[in-house]
Amino acid sequence: MALDHQERTKSEAVLAHPLLYEATTPDVLVDFNGQDDPYRSINWPFRKKAITTILYGMTTCWITFASAIYSAGMLPIAHEFGVSKEVSTLGISLLVFGLGLGPLLWAPLSEVYGRKTVTILPYFIAGIFSFGTATAKDIQTLMITRFFSGFFGSSSVAITGGAMADIWRPEHRGVAIVVYSVTLVGGPCLGPIIGGAFVSNSSLGWRWTEYLTGILMVVQSVLDFLILDESYAPALLVRKARRLRLEGKNWALHAKHEEWDVSISEMSQKYLIRPFQILNTPIGLFMSIYGSFVYAILYVNLESFPIEFQDKRGWNHVTGGLPFVALLVGIFAAALANVYNNRYYFRKLRENNGKPVPEARLPPMMVGGVAFTGGLFLFAWTSSPHISYWPSLIGIALTGFGFTTIFQSSINYLVDTFLRVSASAVAATTLLRSILAGVFPLFVQPMFQGIGVNFDGTIFMQDTGHVLFDNLGCGAKRRQMLDEQIKSGERSFREVSEEMWGSLRIPFEDGFDVMQEELDIDPGFQEFHKFCIEKGIDFNVISAGLKPVLQKVLDTFLGEQEASRIQIVANDAEIKSDGSEWKPIWRHETELGHDKALSIKEGRAQAAEDALEGEIPLIIFIGDGVSDLPAAREADVLFARKGLRLEEYCIENKISYIGFDSFSDVKREVEAIMKEDQEKTKGVGKPARFNPRANMWRRISSRQAVPKFVAATPSNEEKMFLWPESFSEYRPKNADDIRV
Repeated sequence: MALDHQERTKSEAVLAHPLLYEATTPDVLVDFNGQDDPYRSINWPFRKKAITTILYGMTTCWITFASAIYSAGMLPIAHEFGVSKEVSTLGISLLVFGLGLGPLLWAPLSEVYGRKTVTILPYFIAGIFSFGTATAKDIQTLMITRFFSGFFGSSSVAITGGAMADIWRPEHRGVAIVVYSVTLVGGPCLGPIIGGAFVSNSSLGWRWTEYLTGILMVVQSVLDFLILDESYAPALLVRKARRLRLEGKNWALHAKHEEWDVSISEMSQKYLIRPFQILNTPIGLFMSIYGSFVYAILYVNLESFPIEFQDKRGWNHVTGGLPFVALLVGIFAAALANVYNNRYYFRKLRENNGKPVPEARLPPMMVGGVAFTGGLFLFAWTSSPHISYWPSLIGIALTGFGFTTIFQSSINYLVDTFLRVSASAVAATTLLRSILAGVFPLFVQPMFQGIGVNFDGTIFMQDTGHVLFDNLGCGAKRRQMLDEQIKSGERSFREVSEEMWGSLRIPFEDGFDVMQEELDIDPGFQEFHKFCIEKGIDFNVISAGLKPVLQKVLDTFLGEQEASRIQIVANDAEIKSDGSEWKPIWRHETELGHDKALSIKEGRAQAAEDALEGEIPLIIFIGDGVSDLPAAREADVLFARKGLRLEEYCIENKISYIGFDSFSDVKREVEAIMKEDQEKTKGVGKPARFNPRANMWRRISSRQAVPKFVAATPSNEEKMFLWPESFSEYRPKNADDIRV
């Protein structure tokens, strides 16, 4: 609606002034009083610069810490909210996506309103969202609060690089960026270690990981508010002008920055688009891609460490932190290398008359590129549990060294290249880095399982008992204590097992749902099982666990028809429908509850009874752990998983065995045994593979020791019995755990 004459005149009168269109004269513009003006943050005392750097570094550390500490609680979160582990993994990805998107807002705002306010206020809000995650009642709330924690917490990630450019001269800036980079990477390294301790030991479980994160971030916000000073030069001049106006009463005094009338459209054009403009330059794009790629690979490694060292080697949460320590060693070594390179950079800076020389930041990156690749290669090819863990740790340290030199050099290079818009340059690389780091955790578990994190050689790659006890029963810490009591002889396996199973208070089907999320069957096992069926080999599974659980697992993963061909030799159980009691019914009245050696003897006797006159069945046992030790001497042919306790026992006691990595190895060896026996004995006399101790009963009996193998003839006259343990590598060094 058009204004009438009176309203229009009133509006114009408000804006009218004799000097309205007079340009500002330079004499009223406030600027620094030369290069040595104490208002310039670059002239702050060294102590103040160091404190500022440390505070910005710690502020960055806690938000990256938040991205990783969550991983320790993914399985309990999945169970509590009834979602898959992949869905719970989104909690990591969404926070990291927030870390990538937030800088697009916070970086330009920091170049309008200054570094301090735009860092602290959003960061404090991020801490509040962490408390929201801790108290979430549904998965939707959890995911939303995780995203906004990352979005608001990214203010520190976006602004720290610019703040370092504000207070440090080029010759010293590299050292400051080293401190920033170490804290940025240190957070993801510390998160899984501390998170694992909280999930294992706290009655609040995974929620305490979020409470802790919120507490740390809120406390850090308060410290920053009390100690940090503004460092952005235009914002400092605004403060200086305000102080001069108040002291001198000359209200015309102002800073050039105050002449800028900020509008949303201008902000969008000048700042929100600027990071993408930087990515559109060859330098900005390729340097960001390289730094982002190695950062994403770091997240892959953080996800793989629990698989390699806890699942595969059987380390607990404490020793499982060793690879993160190795990574930190590499990171600190890289920090020293970058500090050392600073001398070279300073020489180049002087030769260039004090102007930044971005290319002089790159020598550590050149060395780091080789170290990063070599470290990944060494880690990948020495990850098998039968190889010492030291080469893997050395590979991890090299990876940490390579990553940090690449990452720090890329940040330094971008800051030197885009000095006046350094915060936007950092925002650009942070966006790309966070996209990759957010996507990678979503497929790292399936990737490692698909390309062979070498869990082969077991029917199931995780221990079903451990999955239940750690998440739904006594908890990981108590279970590990009980394992140690078995190893020390303080308590029997049977007594400890009764406590573990008795700690469960969950209906069978609900407990199985948790197991199903975690268990993966080795494809090599299915092929081996098919081979046994084709060759007419009677296949048996002997287990120290509970038969109902094992039957359900086999029915699910193999199908009921295929599972029906497997005879299960295990303890029975009484499990109440409401889950209030899980009571094992032990197969044998011994301290073991189930004596596998006795089961083999029983099976041998039954096989001999079923065989035709003069036939002797060959007994093959496949095992890995402590529960298999009593059975080791009872088989004609013994397969022992490489690098685990059964193999160690065989070596110590000079027991003949065949080492294997996968069921594919077992299949190949069994075929060779069949061929060897046919060539050597022609089916007459003592078998080619013969265990005198195990076959003592044959000399007492009147039976002729004649080998009878599978598939030598189409009739079922010849038999071989296989007794593979349904074992796990989840805690192979622990004592005789409940295994299914």
